[in-house]
Amino acid sequence: MDLSFIYDWVIQTLKGLSGSTILSLVSISIAFSVFRFNKKMGYSKLSVTPLLSKYDNSIDLTHVDFNYELRELNWIKSTKGLPEPMLSRVVRESDNGKLFDDRFTPQMLLIKLMNKGEIASTDIKVTLVFKGYGSKIIYKKDSIDEFDFEVGKRKTFTSLKIPIKLSYMGAGEEKYYYIADLKGQFREAELILCKIQANGHTYFKQKLSQRFFNRVVINHYFHPYLSSAADPSDIYALVGINNHSEDWESPYPKKKWYEGVLKWLQNLYVGWRK
Repeated sequence: MDLSFIYDWVIQTLKGLSGSTILSLVSISIAFSVFRFNKKMGYSKLSVTPLLSKYDNSIDLTHVDFNYELRELNWIKSTKGLPEPMLSRVVRESDNGKLFDDRFTPQMLLIKLMNKGEIASTDIKVTLVFKGYGSKIIYKKDSIDEFDFEVGKRKTFTSLKIPIKLSYMGAGEEKYYYIADLKGQFREAELILCKIQANGHTYFKQKLSQRFFNRVVINHYFHPYLSSAADPSDIYALVGINNHSEDWESPYPKKKWYEGVLKWLQNLYVGWRK
């Protein structure tokens, strides 16, 4: 087919139209595109709700998806700056004849994803980031006493991306996803919403500036001692001053940049062989 003939025909046809007609056609096209997008937006109303619950019967775990659980956080290595492990605290209080403080009862962090729209949603992807914080310990100048310190601002110890993927979700349907156990292993922990995608559209996306100044924090966990430390021993436990390890070892070490390149080349080769 001679494409130049088609091109000439389109040009001649447009020349025969008045400016107002062309403007009307463009306006109609834009209005139709906006209508289609708003229709999908209105029908696919996905909500992301965090749930923080103690270990009781309030949540039926038989219907919870554990595929995204950050279970390695249960065994992080004791590090200065992070709170003293709860088990050590329980043993110490038991030896002193004290009752275990109910504030330190482990809590479950979950996410409820619900489709509040009138039709089903497909190709769903919700991107979250879990951040675990400790304390920055500032030792006083020329001091030889390891307990002569100040507690500085919070310090990021771990930042983990959680991409939740779901191929189909019916109207009115809801799903539960287990994220992590929070049992005092961090001074603070945040769950940040970064992106919601479905039906080929991005309904929410965190702006670049929001990553630093105005993050969408949908859940914020505080260690009990952060607001109600009773004595110096509580402060020592909060900042982990008695922890032996000096260096943080992440249970989720970041991959080297070349590992991603090698994986991409491998997938490219497999696709070529097919």
